[in-house]
Amino acid sequence: MSDLAHTSRGIELRLERTLESTGLAKAALSVWSVTCDYGLTPGRAVTILSLLTVTLGGLLYCVGTEPAANASSWIKGLCAVERAAVAALTNVINPYAALSPRSVIYPINGLGAAAMTIHGLCSITLVLFVGFSLRRRFKFQ
Repeated sequence: MSDLAHTSRGIELRLERTLESTGLAKAALSVWSVTCDYGLTPGRAVTILSLLTVTLGGLLYCVGTEPAANASSWIKGLCAVERAAVAALTNVINPYAALSPRSVIYPINGLGAAAMTIHGLCSITLVLFVGFSLRRRFKFQ
């Protein structure tokens, strides 16, 4: 598909978002517009996810984390910065890590758990939008 076709589809989606009065479709198109420019810049969503993950790691370092009782010895031996980094990266791979009883590193208080839950929802959304963008760009059949 040519660049002209991608650009025209982006304009069409922008018009759909403008004409859509309310609802989930308008919200999804608005988020897709901000994060991926309707599929034209999937790298923007990856950048946003990276920044959110670094921010989550910093927040988890500030509020504190602890390893689970059944965690392996190498996880129990991590320092606070390493535990925060592992928890933040685990949250990208498993967006429900904050709610999972099988998680290996837990935040100490509710603020960390809430941040991990919000980050998990954002990571699901951003990964899906990157997938939609790549599908739109390369038309995987």
